[in-house]
Parts: sequence; structure tokens; C-alpha cells
Amino acid sequence: PTREALHEYVLSQPVVGADETFWRLMEGNGENKRWQTWAVVAPNAVSYRILDSRSAVAAGEVLGEFAGTLLCDGYSAYESLKKRGG
Repeated sequence: PTREALHEYVLSQPVVGADETFWRLMEGNGENKRWQTWAVVAPNAVSYRILDSRSAVAAGEVLGEFAGTLLCDGYSAYESLKKRGG
């Protein structure tokens, strides 16, 4: 519940930053798998999500119904959300 409350708080701010980067996780068989760490940042809080994708669907899952100003890089997933009305 605390993690979700923090994430909701960050997304309630008028301006947030977002970024994603890969995170290597060890599989049970000793192989590495690349997951994506998503960070959503407000001036006084940050929320992280680890997902198996950096697609527009994943970006939508992380950002939910956020409707403020998003500071982000030029990654196409963010542009896709904008075109869909996000």
C-alpha cells in the first residue's frame, strides 16, 4: 500500500520527470535477463517500477492517467502516449 500511495502522490504533481533504463536480473539458471527500471520523479519524491518492457504499453502502465507536464527524453513510447491523448 505504501508503494502505491507514493506512486499516486508522484503522479498527482503538476510536473514530473520520467525515464527508463535496463536492469539485469539473474534467472534461476544463471542467465541474465534485461528488465526495465522506470523512474517517475516529483520535486520531493520518486517512484520506481521494474517491468519486462519499455514499450508504450509499459509507459502507459507506469504513468497511468497522469495529465500534467512530463519531462522526458525523446523516446517514442512517450510520444505514443501523447498521440493517444495521454
